[in-house]
Amino acid sequence: MQFKSKGKIRYSPDTRKNDNKWWVILDCQVDIGKYYRNLYELSTFKTQKLRVPSWKEHITIVRNEKPLNEDAWRLYNNKKVEFDYSTIPRWNDQYYWLDVRCDFFYQLRVELGLMKEPEIPFHLTFGTKL
Repeated sequence: MQFKSKGKIRYSPDTRKNDNKWWVILDCQVDIGKYYRNLYELSTFKTQKLRVPSWKEHITIVRNEKPLNEDAWRLYNNKKVEFDYSTIPRWNDQYYWLDVRCDFFYQLRVELGLMKEPEIPFHLTFGTKL
């Protein structure tokens, strides 16, 4: 099953941990993360919780990739974009996410001179292990 949502594009998201110059993310609605973190907590009979990711609920579009076409950098800053997301959570040892589909993300990457497909497929990160 797929749901639709909207988010806002942000270039070079700021954190105090790393240099995030060549990153592009889509800030997503925080209620999505709250919902899925709560489901996780309930599924563990309230014995475990997930932490909010450092960039909150987000989709990474460009992951530390210097664009060949720097003139297109920040072209879509603050643009609202609609995307589809899966309702089935996925995870690894550290992160929890939902698979995402959005044709505009591919367009943005190509305009920057990057490969259309990112190394890690698009996904909405909603939690990390404590």
